[in-house]
Amino acid sequence: MIVWAAFDPYALVIAVGAAIAVLAALRGVRQADPNATDVLAWLLLWIPFDLRWWNQLYGGPGGQYGYEFWATYVTGVALLGWGLCRRSPTLGIRVPRARDIMVSLGALLTLALLLIPPGLATGFLQWNPSPPSLFHGASLFGTLALTVALPEELFFRGLLQTWCERWTGRRWLGLLIASLAFGLMHWNNRPDLAEKVIYCVFASFAGIGYGLAFRYGGLFASVMTHASVNWIWQVVLRA
Repeated sequence: MIVWAAFDPYALVIAVGAAIAVLAALRGVRQADPNATDVLAWLLLWIPFDLRWWNQLYGGPGGQYGYEFWATYVTGVALLGWGLCRRSPTLGIRVPRARDIMVSLGALLTLALLLIPPGLATGFLQWNPSPPSLFHGASLFGTLALTVALPEELFFRGLLQTWCERWTGRRWLGLLIASLAFGLMHWNNRPDLAEKVIYCVFASFAGIGYGLAFRYGGLFASVMTHASVNWIWQVVLRA
């Protein structure tokens, strides 16, 4: 009853209309290289989601889980749009291999060694362990992987990074541009200017790690690395 009480036909029409517009536009693209249509579709899906405009339209079933609801929405539309309609070969989706797991572990260890010491020194991170139960820890990791890491890695590595690499003709430059864009996405996560800058810097460096995990281990590796970083941050190092 609570779910149906929160039903909003206006939000449903807008969400379905936006999805149809994106899918139709991508299906109509004939050239293989990413173009303005791809960029506009990316912006139409990501910007309202990242700025929580979708949440203002509909806060989720019963007024809860709005972020998770819209994360599932944008991820699903993106997978249908670029994976099915556009048939993009650059999303990095494949059956995980043992090598992909090793890539993810290597990226996670490298990021930990490079970012935890300066994070503790600047106060961005604090040693504040709060070990969850096995069930809660696994549930938290699954939620982070599916509703935070997957959409962000799909949009910033599977799409934006590969586009930038193709547009610039330089893989490292494409990686850097996508990582800086990923870092800038976190600008609104802190109220103070200094904290905003620190957050964006750390997120950009993390984005480089995720981007390398994606390059050598596909989408699975970057999602696992990203979800692991966020899990450790929330459980052990949350300021």
